[in-house]
Amino acid sequence: MERWADVSYGSIYGRLRRLVDEQLVEVVRTEQVENRPSRTVYGITEAGRDALGKALQNAFGVPELPAMTIDLALSYCVTESSRVGSTQLRSLLEARVTRLDLIAEELRQARNGPVSEQPGVGALVDDLLSHSEQRVAAERDWTRHVLERLAAGAYRTPSHGAIDPSPSGSPERLERPT
Repeated sequence: MERWADVSYGSIYGRLRRLVDEQLVEVVRTEQVENRPSRTVYGITEAGRDALGKALQNAFGVPELPAMTIDLALSYCVTESSRVGSTQLRSLLEARVTRLDLIAEELRQARNGPVSEQPGVGALVDDLLSHSEQRVAAERDWTRHVLERLAAGAYRTPSHGAIDPSPSGSPERLERPT
């Protein structure tokens, strides 16, 4: 769910409370089945429908090009204050490619998951997964491109040789993520 809606399971109820406070959704009823915990059923309000309509128009009409922390991180690596050497950067980028490969595999496996029998839902889910797969593939291809450029010495600067080994006596500060 986080991948598509930017909402983690742990924050759903906090978000729902805010939507209720903003009068975009309302509590319809609370129900309890046998010994299970009670559950609250929410419904969208007229103001919520209006806000959703505007959000949909924006989502379809305004392409997003979100800020990417990887761009900022790579930009930092060519500064004189950077302590990320080429060996460490190569390792970090290779780890990124590996993680992107894992995400791509998760998306492939998601295609085998259950899908609603409702007409059109299967095709929609297939297209949403395809969109995510294409985005992951583009990130992986770009990261591989950066690795090739790094190996070719494209990012060196005269003063720091940025992205070459850390300056002598300066330990590399970043750790490879696990």
